[in-house]
Amino acid sequence: MFGQHGLKAPGTPHYLETVWSALEVIKHTDVIGFIPRPLAEVAAGAIRIVPVRESLPQLKIHAITPAKAILTPAARALMSAIRASAGRG
Repeated sequence: MFGQHGLKAPGTPHYLETVWSALEVIKHTDVIGFIPRPLAEVAAGAIRIVPVRESLPQLKIHAITPAKAILTPAARALMSAIRASAGRG
């Protein structure tokens, strides 16, 4: 993303376990982060949402389960919602 504009990528990326952790880091430091807008809006009083014109690279995510596991009804519903949201339902 940065290279397309002749810029060097910022150093030392941080990978946090939860969006809430990211929000806390963003609120209390000079870190910039990418988080889903609905979650950013929850903290809108403490952070500033900056519009980004450039499109972000497409993410590839994978759901994994134990090979012999039978998913619970809730897990099946979650997988169904994820597939539908990704356009593969």
